[in-house]
Amino acid sequence: MRPAPEDHHFHPGVGFFGYLIALSGAVIASSALTVVSGYANTDPDNWPIWMLAATQSVLWLCFLAVVLGASRWWGTRSLRQDYGLRFRAIDVLGIPAGVVLQVVFVDALYWLLGPLYRWLFEQTSSSWFEIDRLDEPARGITDRASGPASIAVLFILLVIGAPLIEELLFRGLVLRSFTARNKDSIALVLASVLFAFGHFQPLQFPALVMFGLVVGFVALKTKRLGASVFIHVGFNAATTIALLLA
Repeated sequence: MRPAPEDHHFHPGVGFFGYLIALSGAVIASSALTVVSGYANTDPDNWPIWMLAATQSVLWLCFLAVVLGASRWWGTRSLRQDYGLRFRAIDVLGIPAGVVLQVVFVDALYWLLGPLYRWLFEQTSSSWFEIDRLDEPARGITDRASGPASIAVLFILLVIGAPLIEELLFRGLVLRSFTARNKDSIALVLASVLFAFGHFQPLQFPALVMFGLVVGFVALKTKRLGASVFIHVGFNAATTIALLLA
């Protein structure tokens, strides 16, 4: 995952400011879209599925613009070379690995953290620490699926699009840039924390950091994004399917 000699201009600043620009651009563009569409004063939980798809598409466009721009100005203009966007047949094994990570390790993590979260909730009465609401963000999305078409849209958004675009930004641009001038371990932790912050979900923060550490480690070891993309697919698919069947 380290930059090749010919694209030595990659450095931590590229990853960090790319991250800030991608998220800021996504927030601004999504806000503008809600105003234009007339949903500015509507709770996002009440948005129709097409509005969710539109805002998610805007998010992806912002992420892709930053990834492509960084590749153009600091890299080789090749997503394969700059970010390791390569796949092998064995990468498909990442799907069951992602399912296990979601179903087993996330549950184990919050079983360990449960007493702390409950204590914090008792002290503050803040929903940030209400562990029973852990699946609320995902459920707020899957509850909008009312037929085959909307379920297909959800799968495209959560199980196909999000893993590819997020891996390009976070394990491609951000992690790769951080490894240019830092030890892999430091770069991995920093990139994982930024990944978790980028989801704006305080209760899910520990699980997102853990997930970022796992897929980031895999990306570093394989020197490509294929396996981490499929792990992300399995991770998101496990939650999506479980909530749809609930």
